[in-house]
Amino acid sequence: MKARMNPDRVLLLALAAAGAVIALLVWLHREPGAQVRVLVDNEETAVFSLSEDTEYEIRSPYGVNRLEISGGRARLTDADCPDRLCVKQGAVRYAGDSIICLPHRVVVEITGGGDDLELDAVAK
Repeated sequence: MKARMNPDRVLLLALAAAGAVIALLVWLHREPGAQVRVLVDNEETAVFSLSEDTEYEIRSPYGVNRLEISGGRARLTDADCPDRLCVKQGAVRYAGDSIICLPHRVVVEITGGGDDLELDAVAK
């Protein structure tokens, strides 16, 4: 007796393979960033070059975060928020990467590194 492949399993395997190929292509085409933008309450408060090592204290009405740029990477090294998920996230370096501290309403995003995607609309 020959075992037949269930059509549902074939479809599931095909979708998983397609997803893996797409993820690999996206990962292989990442571009290194050029700048680090700091936003508090969606307002830009600072911009740094990713190629220059520096430290910066991000003060907001909600708390304090410490940003470190070193070796072409940016990371939050300290925060006084309760969960410190932004610190645990680690370093970012590719265009489009970001670190977000929700309690402090802070966004650290990497920009540059080629043709940045331009937004053509913003949804509210």
